[in-house]
Amino acid sequence: MINFSYNGEKLSDYGCIVAGINTDYQNSVQIGVPIQFDTIKTRQNYTNKIINAKYDDVITATFDICKNPCLYKTQQEMSFSDGEISHFMRWLNQKHYYKFKPIYKNGMYSDLYFYGTFTSVSTIVWNGYVIGFTLTFTSNSPFGYVDDKEFTVSLNPAQKQFLFFDDSDEIGSLYPYFFQVECLSNGKLLIENDRDTKNTVIDNCIQNELITLDCANKVIQSSKPHPTLYNDFNYNYPRFINDLNNRRNLFTVSIPCNITIKYAPIRKAGIIV
Repeated sequence: MINFSYNGEKLSDYGCIVAGINTDYQNSVQIGVPIQFDTIKTRQNYTNKIINAKYDDVITATFDICKNPCLYKTQQEMSFSDGEISHFMRWLNQKHYYKFKPIYKNGMYSDLYFYGTFTSVSTIVWNGYVIGFTLTFTSNSPFGYVDDKEFTVSLNPAQKQFLFFDDSDEIGSLYPYFFQVECLSNGKLLIENDRDTKNTVIDNCIQNELITLDCANKVIQSSKPHPTLYNDFNYNYPRFINDLNNRRNLFTVSIPCNITIKYAPIRKAGIIV
């Protein structure tokens, strides 16, 4: 990693780069997160059986930053002033999660990002000057994401189905953060996924009504006066299902509509420093 963006700003905007100042980095970097298994031993053959499994930690990375020596030459130019130190602390050391995107020299993982915050920011002092910072970034999850993707489809009485392929690295289910249905007729909206045992049902839909579902955070909204919306909805939010060998999801929708889906596929990748 030679650069990064965080909360909409790039490190290079401040004439700085990622560099190993006082830390010896390893050549290999763990890109998965340890998984903790709860097991019991069976009596029949003395083997362990998994009864529960969970990710043991979130992704963290510690690295140094300094001013770019191609832009600054003297010791005084390479050091950070009190004002610059104050700005870096305000930018990086915040009590909220923001989007962090590593930038690599060879362009690999160009669409990968994380959400998190810098849980530790410390200065590196040499000869009485602050010449850099040691940063520890802590994400809010055990994995990263790739740039958000958007999927749109138009359905009518002759075409009530559409295929969706879940390209997440995490086996199981993925909830999109934006699932919007533009109803083209009145009626009961039923969304079925052949991979899922739960169907989405919304009664009393109105023609030209925009129903927006934040499936990740479990929020539903309507563009029309729909006073019974919360009673008409069965609170099963659409989701995508995948297993090791099958990413295919066949959706069937009961009424003509236009659907727009936005989601962030999970990537099991670490931060390579």
